[in-house]
Amino acid sequence: MNDILTIVLTHQTEPSVGRMLDYWAREVPTTDLWLAYGGTRTRFEAIPFPNKSFIEDGRLRTRDHQREKQSYSSIFNTIAKAIAREPYEFVWFMEYDHMPLTPEAPQLFRQDLERQGADLLGLHLNRIDQTISPHYLYHLSDPNFLAFWQKHSVRRDTTTVLSMFGSGSFWKREAFDAVAAIPEGTSVYLEIYFPTLAHHLGFRVREATEQNRFVTARPMKNRTIEMARDAKAWTFHPHKTMWDVS
Repeated sequence: MNDILTIVLTHQTEPSVGRMLDYWAREVPTTDLWLAYGGTRTRFEAIPFPNKSFIEDGRLRTRDHQREKQSYSSIFNTIAKAIAREPYEFVWFMEYDHMPLTPEAPQLFRQDLERQGADLLGLHLNRIDQTISPHYLYHLSDPNFLAFWQKHSVRRDTTTVLSMFGSGSFWKREAFDAVAAIPEGTSVYLEIYFPTLAHHLGFRVREATEQNRFVTARPMKNRTIEMARDAKAWTFHPHKTMWDVS
């Protein structure tokens, strides 16, 4: 057993999922895998992989993710319960279209996390409270938004709000379990929810800054997997057709 568990979220068909899992097992053997499935129950049942969880929550299956405040809380909660007796020290969360490019990727994230004395390491991390961030302003229309952090915060400043790219994050197990155990009492978009809650629970949230340039929200002509490999990137996003089976 490895000491790092990787949760991979997908909704693809069984052949595509099989191709993805084969790649992970072959190319990144230093982490164990757990599949979080957000497709249909029928497709989920067809996947011959033992470590898998069906995620039923409708807030995972949003169309306009930011406005509908897409949530991954049910993923964390479901898998935290499933691995409760497993001695993993770290949890790496990855979406299906966020691709590891080196077998050392889990260890590189772990080393960076430990170097920074962090409990959660992410990408494109920003503090957005008291800014004109559209995500922040949109959430302020909910009167429960700031009250939620105040309810759980151990910080002197309970107004801090963070944002972090949602496709990949690396966690110490204690931080993962603590965040997973908190019910999402008001709807918050996942890119705000996870880093902000971790911060207010007393965990140190930091950024793998040098890796930001390889992870973008949309494909860009000057950013390819080949370019990223040549630049010794740890991961690459997005690659939505990589696992497609014709």
